[in-house]
Amino acid sequence: MTVLSWFLHLSISLTLMLGASFSIIAAAESSSGNSSLSTSDLRSTQNAPTISETLETGTGTYSSQGRSSSLLPGETDIRDLLPSSEENLPPPYGANLFAGGYETERSDGFNEDYLIAPGDKINIWIWGAVTYSNVATVDNQGNIFIPDVGPIKVSDVKASQVNSYVTNQIKRIYTNNVNIYVNLLTATPVSIYLSGSVIRPGQYAGMASDSILYFLKRAGGIDSERGSYREIQVIRNNETIQNIDLYEFIRTGFMPKVNFKDGDVILVTPQKAAITVAGVVRNPFRFELTNEYEDGKQLSLFSRPLAQASHVAVSGNRENGSFSTYMTYQDFQNFQLKDGDRVLFNDDLRPTVIDIQVTGSHRVPSYFSVKERDSLKRCVKPNSC
Repeated sequence: MTVLSWFLHLSISLTLMLGASFSIIAAAESSSGNSSLSTSDLRSTQNAPTISETLETGTGTYSSQGRSSSLLPGETDIRDLLPSSEENLPPPYGANLFAGGYETERSDGFNEDYLIAPGDKINIWIWGAVTYSNVATVDNQGNIFIPDVGPIKVSDVKASQVNSYVTNQIKRIYTNNVNIYVNLLTATPVSIYLSGSVIRPGQYAGMASDSILYFLKRAGGIDSERGSYREIQVIRNNETIQNIDLYEFIRTGFMPKVNFKDGDVILVTPQKAAITVAGVVRNPFRFELTNEYEDGKQLSLFSRPLAQASHVAVSGNRENGSFSTYMTYQDFQNFQLKDGDRVLFNDDLRPTVIDIQVTGSHRVPSYFSVKERDSLKRCVKPNSC
């Protein structure tokens, strides 16, 4: 290669390198300077990790963070699979249950009602006349094995009772001068199926003592347009062992305890009759009814109208067509509501008493509560209003 050819080759290489550098800098400045993104831009950023999230290795690149909402090849955007009804509906009552990030939280201890299952590890200490220390694993038959004692069946024993139960079994062999301490060390994860109207149905792993909210959040929560918050079934061996109403949990804090086992199914049933509530209420949500018909008193219990609510407008459809009615709040308590009704709580009472404050030079009290039709001339006289 001649000297001239070498200089030309070097200059071309530098030009390409500088051009690439300027392109990267321009892209960075453009992304930092532009504060608004279009819908298509937002979708593209959701489907690919950013530069700061990607690390390079000798064999390729990989993301250093969780993929969040980004899609892998062959996956489909959930918005394409679960289209909206395009109605401008308020969120369902209880939708904020799945807004937190508690699916990544783990409890420090075990549920005292957790039932020992195969694969769990139990720490055993024996001291005194006999010395023994070991971590025993529960076998497929639900037993742990202790030398000179034999197998002890611990399957389905509560975590809070495992110490006393195993101690009693050991003391059948070692009757004198023996101290025993037993503790559940680790619990085996269970595999649970989520089905019905959830965002991402499928199979999920967790602990047997995890709450049903944990598994529902792992699956993306309940489908707000199709799923029921009032009837969630836990199915084991094709039989429903528990029905859960999340409205009761929201109102009272009561959540039934379920000790999950491998193969259990959490089924979110289809949404029942729904009523849309607006107006002067504390909870302007979409409420689900447990029955086909429900009276206004039950709806008021969940929606909690403000004190000034005096009238209620109800519109919807019945067998003979659409209807719209306006009634007092008292009459609404016994009104029968049905799926699709829209309820508007209204403050429609005109005040019959007016507050008046007098300023300047006067001999009478400065503040009056008078009836709507009282005259100023009559009210300025002491004790006349």
